[in-house]
Amino acid sequence: MTNLSKANIALTCAALALALALAGMPAGAQVTTTPSPPMTGGAAQPADPGTELLRTATVRLTRGDYDTELSRLPEDTRGGFGTNIDRINTLLRVMLVDKSLAHEARDAGLDKDPEIARIISAETDRILSKALMDRNQAQWEKEANARPNLDQAARERWLSQPDKFRKGDEMKLQQIFYAFPKHSVADAKSLAQAARAKIAAGASMDDIAKAESDDAASAQNGGHVDWRAARDMDPQLARVAFGLRKPGDLSRPIETESGIYLVRLDAKRVGDVRAYEDVKASILADLRREYVDAKRAQRMAAIRNDPAIVVNQPAVNALVVRIDPEILKKATETPAVPGGKSKRVAPAAN
Repeated sequence: MTNLSKANIALTCAALALALALAGMPAGAQVTTTPSPPMTGGAAQPADPGTELLRTATVRLTRGDYDTELSRLPEDTRGGFGTNIDRINTLLRVMLVDKSLAHEARDAGLDKDPEIARIISAETDRILSKALMDRNQAQWEKEANARPNLDQAARERWLSQPDKFRKGDEMKLQQIFYAFPKHSVADAKSLAQAARAKIAAGASMDDIAKAESDDAASAQNGGHVDWRAARDMDPQLARVAFGLRKPGDLSRPIETESGIYLVRLDAKRVGDVRAYEDVKASILADLRREYVDAKRAQRMAAIRNDPAIVVNQPAVNALVVRIDPEILKKATETPAVPGGKSKRVAPAAN
């Protein structure tokens, strides 16, 4: 999306937000409305974009104008926007102001101003370019989905890249847990450090876990925990535990939101490869995206490398902003220190 398009969206959203905050137009700027027809059962009929929503002596707003304006709003707010008549009326008033001012601008001939006309032309080019590429992408996606033996290609990728489709690594560990708020943070750390020192000196971690650990499920088993993946653990605990390299490695005390852990690695294994049916949809999506990306790259390359391109090199060279070396030299020197010399400063990297 172009910077100008982003600016337009930002201005539209800002105007709408302001209008919502001000809760409507000043007195005297009322819009005459007619009651909505009662809701009926059955499927909704497609809206006619030419349906008139409101008009003044100079402009009219249609359903198509409204739908176009909605498409410029952030996607996460677009879906529920039409559930509130006040929001709809406010947006229509914002649109009415824009359309009326634009009508006045055309009457004043501003659209014929060379600079403004260039901006309008450039924005039109960007809109048409995006519309064409959106249509091309839809066609390329259809082509990608219609390719023969697509399921076979997906299965071959699953077989040839097993590491990409593995579950996370798993580990067996032994742990001692000092819970909050049973212990203060300082006391829990102190207990964990004392336990670590005892274990390092040869004491049984099983015995300490049974006597001190606040994790009842593992304490009765000497602190031993069966195979677990990182996603099943507290993030802080998993980060340290999965950093242990070999069986017998003992961690430092690990602070989490629920308490302090002390863990020792018993065993670690690489996760199993996920079943093909579990990853098939994501592989097919990757294949479709790769096909579309390749088609887009080919289309762009054909334009960029068109042998019929004629470059006015002198005019292109004239676009370069040339700086007087003496001015650049002065700009990269710091003021002289009394009794010293000026220091050269390297130009900032672009």
